[in-house]
Amino acid sequence: IVFVLLLLLRVPFYLTHHVQEDAYISLRCAGNLVETGVYGFNPGERVSSSTSHLYVFIAALVRLVTGHTAFLPAMLVLNTLLFLAGTFFIARVLLQDEKQQLFLWVLISSLPVSLLISYSGMETALLVFLLGSALYLVQHSNNRPLLWLILALLPWVRPDAVAFALLIVFWSSVRERRLCWGGG
Repeated sequence: IVFVLLLLLRVPFYLTHHVQEDAYISLRCAGNLVETGVYGFNPGERVSSSTSHLYVFIAALVRLVTGHTAFLPAMLVLNTLLFLAGTFFIARVLLQDEKQQLFLWVLISSLPVSLLISYSGMETALLVFLLGSALYLVQHSNNRPLLWLILALLPWVRPDAVAFALLIVFWSSVRERRLCWGGG
């Protein structure tokens, strides 16, 4: 119920059709990839100007499935789902009590910047999802291969996200009281 309410909270913002200008770079690269088979900003030109290669490929997949008309709304809904899942995982990592986790999740997901992330069209929602997933795996799971996959994907979301990956490896090493040589 809370998830649906957090999703519905964003509907009025979708109706403003406000998408960040920079998002159109990735979305155009995705469109060109689908239409021409070439990953680039200009059709047929193999030069991408997108910061987030993973986001472009996900957007291209969404474009293939939804077509041109429903592409942008589908991406905004996907961003919302990714962001809400990511913040859910973060709340689960930060607090033990389920009621407190739920409160923190609602609080984080209702902040103005959180709403903006959901409807801006940028790759930030994907970054939050991967970070939340990685933190959750460190805290609650022994699924190391999935954790390493997520950490390896972070630089493909944003090149500067390699810093987050290194911080998560450090945090995991401190938690386990051993240096994780595989992560290094």
